[in-house]
Amino acid sequence: MSGERASASSAATETLDPHSQENRSTASAAESSRTRSSRTRARAKSSRRAPSDRSLFRRSLGDQAARLTVLGVLVAVIALAAVGAPRLTERLIDGNLRHTVSSASAPSRDLISEIDAQHRLPSNSITSEYTIAPTWNAMPATLRHTTSSMPSELRDIVGSGRYSGIASPLQGGGLDPGFTASKNPGAPSGGQILSVEAYPDLKADAALVSGHWPQTSTSAKAPVEVVMTADAASALHWRLGDTQHISHTPFDRVVKLVGTIRPRQTDSDYWSLDTTRARLVVQTDNDGQQFRRAVIWVDSDSWGDVGGQFPGNSIESWFPVDGNAVALSTLSDLQTGLELFLANPAPINDGTQDGHVLRLSSSLPAILSAFSVTALASSSIVALTMAASAGVALLTLLLTVRLLVGSRASVRSLMRTRGASLATLGSLTAAELAVAAVPAALVGGVAGIASVAIPVGVHPSVPFAFGAREVLTVAVCALIAPVAAACFVLAADGLPAAAKSAARRLSWIGQVALVVLAAAALVVVVEGGAASGDSSVDPLVVLTPLLLALAGAAVVLRLFPRLVRLLRGGLPARGRAASFVGLTEAKATSGVAWMVTAAVVATSMGVLSVVLVTSAMGVTVATGDTTASSRSSTAPIIVPGLLGITIAGIVLSIVCAAAAFAASSVADARSRRLRTVTMRALGFDRSASGVVAAWLTVPVAIVSVVVGCALGVLIAIPTLPAIVATGSGSAATVVIGWVPILAAAGSILLLAIAAGVVPALADRRATRGDGDRTGRGAASGGNSKTASSKTADSKAARRRQA
Repeated sequence: MSGERASASSAATETLDPHSQENRSTASAAESSRTRSSRTRARAKSSRRAPSDRSLFRRSLGDQAARLTVLGVLVAVIALAAVGAPRLTERLIDGNLRHTVSSASAPSRDLISEIDAQHRLPSNSITSEYTIAPTWNAMPATLRHTTSSMPSELRDIVGSGRYSGIASPLQGGGLDPGFTASKNPGAPSGGQILSVEAYPDLKADAALVSGHWPQTSTSAKAPVEVVMTADAASALHWRLGDTQHISHTPFDRVVKLVGTIRPRQTDSDYWSLDTTRARLVVQTDNDGQQFRRAVIWVDSDSWGDVGGQFPGNSIESWFPVDGNAVALSTLSDLQTGLELFLANPAPINDGTQDGHVLRLSSSLPAILSAFSVTALASSSIVALTMAASAGVALLTLLLTVRLLVGSRASVRSLMRTRGASLATLGSLTAAELAVAAVPAALVGGVAGIASVAIPVGVHPSVPFAFGAREVLTVAVCALIAPVAAACFVLAADGLPAAAKSAARRLSWIGQVALVVLAAAALVVVVEGGAASGDSSVDPLVVLTPLLLALAGAAVVLRLFPRLVRLLRGGLPARGRAASFVGLTEAKATSGVAWMVTAAVVATSMGVLSVVLVTSAMGVTVATGDTTASSRSSTAPIIVPGLLGITIAGIVLSIVCAAAAFAASSVADARSRRLRTVTMRALGFDRSASGVVAAWLTVPVAIVSVVVGCALGVLIAIPTLPAIVATGSGSAATVVIGWVPILAAAGSILLLAIAAGVVPALADRRATRGDGDRTGRGAASGGNSKTASSKTADSKAARRRQA
C-alpha cells in the first residue's frame, strides 16, 4: 500500500508541476539536434577525405593565381611583340618601297625606248624620200609581244605599252630640238620653237577645251590641223583658225590651230615624260636670245603617211611602271628579271630590212638597287633590336617559370611520397602553366595582328595578311612556358644530387664554349665572310651581338665572387653586419645569375641599338633617280617609321630586365621574411632588412649595367660597318650619343634597383603589421574568453531561475 501511495503521489506531483514535462521535451530536442550535428560533421568529414583531381587542380591554380597572372602577362607581351614586330617591319619597308618607286620621276622609273623609224623609199617615190609607216603601224603588235615576253614580276607592275610619234629636229645655239615657228602680232618678244607629236591616246590623257580634234590630213599642201594646250596658245597669242609656218631648213610646212586642250592629270606618265607638253618653257640660246618652246599635236591616224615628211622623226615608246604594285616579297626576283629583260631588246617586225629593235632603258634597276641597301640596313637594325628584346624576354620568362616550379617543390615532394611518378608531376606542372600561357599567347597574338592591321605610317597600298607564320609564332609562345616547366621539374626532381653537383662544377666549360663561339662569330663578321650575297638579313650579323652579350654576362658571373670579396673589405663600419649578409646572399643566391644575364643583355643590346640608330641616321644612299625633275637624289638609309619599332624594342628590353629583378625578388619573399624575423630576434632594427636587400640588388645591378654599356659600344664598332657595307660597300662612322645611351642604361639601373628593394620594404611593413595583428589577436582572444565566461554565467542563472 505504501508503494502504491508513493506512485500515486509522484503522479500527482507531475500532474501538478507542468515544468517537469517541459524539461523532458527540451532534453529530447537537444539530443536530436546533437545527433543531426554529428551526422552533418561526419558527412563533411567524409567529403573532405577524398577530394577529386579536378578540385585539387583548381585549388593549386588558386594558390598560384598571382604568379600565373604575372606569367600570363609576360607571355602576352612576348606574343604581341613576336607577332606584330616582324609583320609591321615588313609593312613599313614595303610601304617605303612603293613610295620610293612612285615618287621617282616617270623618265627614271618607266621603261622607255626611242626608235629611229625612218625607212628609205625607192628612188621613184613622188611624195617623200622617207616614210615611217611600216614601223609606226607595227608598234601596237610589237608592244603586245614585248609585254607577253616580260617576267611575271615585271609584268605585274607595268601598264600597257604606249607610243608617240615625235618630229623635233636638232637646233643649234644650245636650244632643245624643235621647229622654228612664225609669230602672231602681239606675241612676246623672242623666238618660238615647236615640237610636233602624234599620240594615239591623246583623247584619253587630255580634255578638249575649245575647237575640235585635228582631222586626217588628205593633201600634202594643205595646212596640217593641230591642237595645243590652252595655256601655250594664250602665251603665244595663237587663236583658233590661225595658221603658222614651222620650218627647219629646207623643210617648211603650214599648220592650223583647230583646238586647245588641257591635261586630265598633269602627273600622269605621258605628261611627266616631257614637261613641255603641259606647260610653256622659256629657254635662252648662247647669244642670250629667249625662245618659248611648246608642243603641237597632229592626228595620229595620218601620222604614218605624213610623218615621214617631217625631219627629226622618231617614235617614243614606254611602259608605265605602277609604283604601288611593287612588293617587297618579290623585290629580288623583280631585280633579276628586270636586268635580264632590259639586256635583251625585242625586234620590231615591220616588214623591212632596217633591223629596227625595241631597246628599252630605265633607271628602275638603280632605284631598286639603292632601296635594297636601305631595306637591308633597316631590317638588320630592327632585327638586332628585336633579337635583343626576344633574348631578354625569354630569359625573364624562363626565370619566372623556374621560380614557379621552385615554389611548388614541397607540393611535388608530398605527391612523390604518395606515389606520383615523375612524368605525372611534369605533366601536371605543365598543365598548370598552360592554363595561363595558352590564353595569354592567343590574346597577345590577336593584339599583335590587330596592331598591324591598321598601323600608322604604312602606305595605303600595302596589303595586310597573316598566315602560317603568325600561327606558328603564337603556338611557340604558348608552349615555351609549359615545356620549360616540365624540363625544370625533370631536372629538379629527376636528376640525382651527384649529377646536379657535377653540373654546377662543370658549368665553366659551357661558359668558355660560349665565349669562344662569340669570338669566332665576331671574327667572321669583321672579315666580311658572313655576307649572304643578297638583300636578306644576315643571321650571323644579327646573332653575333647577342652571343657577345651572353659571353659578357658569363664573364661577369665568373668574376662576381671576386668582386664580392673586394666589396666586403671596404664595407662601412655602420651597418657592416647587414651589408655583409646582403653581399653573402648575392654571392650564394642562384637567382643572381638570371638577374646578371638579363641586365647585361638588355643594357648591351639597348646601347647597341641606340648607337646603330644614331649612326645610321646620318648615312644616306643614292636613290637612283638621276633626272633633273627629281626632288632629291639621296635618301636616309633608315626607313621612316622603323625608329618607333626600335625604340619599342629597347623599352621592352628594359622592362623585361626589370621584371627579371622583380621576379627574383618576389621568389625570395619567404626566405627574406624569415631572415627579417631572425635578424629582429638577434637584435637588429627594422632598417637592417632594407640594407640587406640593397646590398643584395644594387651591386648586381650596377656591375651589370656598366658592363652592358661598355659591351654595347664595343659591339657597335664592328656591327655597323657590317650592316651598311653588306649592301652599299661604303664604310659608316660610329656615332656615340651619350645622352640616349645614359637614358637607356639609367632606366635599366633604376628599374632594377626598385624591383629589388621595394619588395623588401613592403615585407618590412608586412612583418610589422603581422606583429601588430598578433598583439591585437591576443587581446581579442582574452576579450573573447571573458565574453564567453559571461555568456556561460548568464545561461546558468537563467536555468536556476527556471
